[in-house]
Amino acid sequence: MERSHQHLDGATSDKLIAFNDCPLVGRIEESDGVYEIEYPFPRSTIRDDFVSWLMRWGISFRVEQ
Repeated sequence: MERSHQHLDGATSDKLIAFNDCPLVGRIEESDGVYEIEYPFPRSTIRDDFVSWLMRWGISFRVEQ
């Protein structure tokens, strides 16, 4: 979290987060000290870059439909 940039979306009031070198911006939620970040999972070549970024940092993830 320390190496991120965060701001509130003016239209939705969602708290958004961007990490260095991550190709996508996510929506962050915090509950009882546990953070969950939701990202879009586009059907394009950026998906491969995003998955590579997650794996490089050892971040576990799941894809929901």
